[in-house]
Amino acid sequence: MEVAKNRVPYWQEEVEAIDSMYDDQTPVSVIVEEVNKTFHKGNPVRNKNSVHYVIRKLYHGDGSDWKESLSMKWPGN
Repeated sequence: MEVAKNRVPYWQEEVEAIDSMYDDQTPVSVIVEEVNKTFHKGNPVRNKNSVHYVIRKLYHGDGSDWKESLSMKWPGN
């Protein structure tokens, strides 16, 4: 039987960082590295798929409504 991975919720601060780097045309692989370093103590919590998920939500989905529904500040910062 497959064990489900623990999902780490997104925070507005993290989503804003992803959005900003994406707007600056930062490669997704670099966004993944930076987000994991900044928000997850270097642990591989986010991957390319999870960054693309955020980008889709912001640009092709619920956009600001989704982002506004997230908690504001990352607890580690």
